[in-house]
Amino acid sequence: MKKIIPVIMFVCLYLASSPLFAQAQPPVATTTRAAGITAKPVRLHIESAFPEAEGFDLPITTPSFNVTALLTLQHSDKMLIDIDLDRSHVIAFTDSTGQSLIAPLKDVPHAMTAMPEQPSIESPFGISKDGKHLLLEFAAPKLPAAGAVSVHLAAAIHLHTANGIRSVTLPNIPMKKGVITSQGSQSISITDIQPATWDRAERIVSLAMPEHTAEQIHKIIFFDVAGKNITGQHIATLTQLNQTQMDIALTDAADIASVQIQFYENIESLTVPINLTVGLSLSNR
Repeated sequence: MKKIIPVIMFVCLYLASSPLFAQAQPPVATTTRAAGITAKPVRLHIESAFPEAEGFDLPITTPSFNVTALLTLQHSDKMLIDIDLDRSHVIAFTDSTGQSLIAPLKDVPHAMTAMPEQPSIESPFGISKDGKHLLLEFAAPKLPAAGAVSVHLAAAIHLHTANGIRSVTLPNIPMKKGVITSQGSQSISITDIQPATWDRAERIVSLAMPEHTAEQIHKIIFFDVAGKNITGQHIATLTQLNQTQMDIALTDAADIASVQIQFYENIESLTVPINLTVGLSLSNR
């Protein structure tokens, strides 16, 4: 059954002239489809700097224009597992008057930091639990022109997908330093075990593995000899010089545990073209 996600689109507009807040109409938006992935805008945010003369006790702001898009994977046999923001980029960000929002602002009074010259792409909420949806936020350093009625966004987004998850369980692993599995280049070792310093965790286990192995892992779960899940919080993942360390909290100081490693199957990389047009539909602009 196709899952329907309610979408709330709203516009938050801060203006430097009266009235301070303009009335907003529902934004008109287009949806794009490519490589089995659809993208549609779900939020539009426009903010202008507040002048000191208005006398509001508000933080100093700089103009910003943000579009949040919902990407949905249409393949029933695939799941989204990662986005490579370093290899993703905005191609065009223009309003209906032809003005580019990529150009840097020349004068930003009272700015705390320098405005970026290029729009940014962020994934503040990551991938949905079912692996089918991804929220992306595109931020431009320049506002649309006063007469603009819409904004066009073109971007290339680099994603990784998988066909599913395969689990491998390693029974009766001593909770001490040493190799827990070694299959070709997929060696995983316990490199350190330390007591935990907070409630609901007994110890921290550090695992080391090649970076290419870590990229294939969805989750690592620890079970005690009775089969109880003793995995706590995944604390950190650090990659340096093609080696990855994962720190995982355990809720029990078991001496022996079974370790279940869940691997992604058939990982693929793809670059998805995004083309969106968002109507501003704002009065008093």
